[in-house]
Amino acid sequence: MSRYRLLILLPVLSSLIGRAQDDNLHVDADAQAWKCITATIQLIQQDRVAALAGRVVYPLIRENPLPDVTTRKEFGQVYNRLFDSTLKRVLVGLKPSDLFEHEGNWSYGQGDVWFDPEGKIIAINYSSPSEQQQKDSLTEETYRLLYPGIAHWKRNLLVCKVSKRLIRIDEVGDDLRYIAWGEGKTISEKPDLVLFKGVQEMNGTMGSYTITFLNGPWTYSFEYTAVSDDVDEYPSSLYLNILKNGKKIARYICLQTK
Repeated sequence: MSRYRLLILLPVLSSLIGRAQDDNLHVDADAQAWKCITATIQLIQQDRVAALAGRVVYPLIRENPLPDVTTRKEFGQVYNRLFDSTLKRVLVGLKPSDLFEHEGNWSYGQGDVWFDPEGKIIAINYSSPSEQQQKDSLTEETYRLLYPGIAHWKRNLLVCKVSKRLIRIDEVGDDLRYIAWGEGKTISEKPDLVLFKGVQEMNGTMGSYTITFLNGPWTYSFEYTAVSDDVDEYPSSLYLNILKNGKKIARYICLQTK
C-alpha cells in the first residue's frame, strides 16, 4: 500500500508547482474527483470539524517548528488556525477548471491544499497569520535555547535524531547548514560538527529529494522518499547515508522531530 509522506520544504513545493505548470498538467478535475473534493470543501464551509477530521490523511505535516497534526483530536484543536476565513473563501470559490492534477492528486493555484482522488486532504501548504504567529513564537523560543554561535537561520528544514545524534538542517542566507550534537548533548551546548554548502537535489516529481554535505573524505547524504509502495524496503521516509571516499559505510533511519 502506498504511503504519503509530504514534508513541507518551500523550495521543494515551488519546484513541484513549476513542473506541473511547465508540463501542462493543469486540467479540469474529472467528475468523480471533483465530487469528492467538493464534499470535503462543504465540510470546511460548514465548519463540520469532526466529520472533516475523518477526511484527512495523517500526519498532516506543518513547517518546522510547528508540531505536525497526527490525530483527529489534534486536528480539531488546530482547525481554526489551519482554515482561516481567507483560505475558506478561496476553497469555497473553487471551480473544476481551477484544479490541476499531479501524480493522481489534486490542487489549485500555488498548491495551498492538496487532495487525493477520494477528496481527502493530504497536505496544507497555506499558513494563516495565526499559525505564522505561533511559528514565530516557537522559533524565538528555539533561538533562546540554541548555542549562541548557531542561533541564526532563515528557515529550518529538518530536525531529526540519527542513532545517538541530534541533527538539524537550516537555510542560512542562500546556503544550507548541517549541525550535529553527540549523545547526551543539548542544543544549548556547542555542537560537535557544523557544515555548510549543502546541496539539495530533487528526485522524481512527488517531492523526494537528497541533501548532501561534504567534509573532507566524508559525505553525509540525507535521502527523503515522499511516497513508497514497498513498506518493507522503505520502513522510514528519511535516511542518512554516510560515505567515506565515495564508499557507503553506514545507513541510518532518521527519526524526524521538531
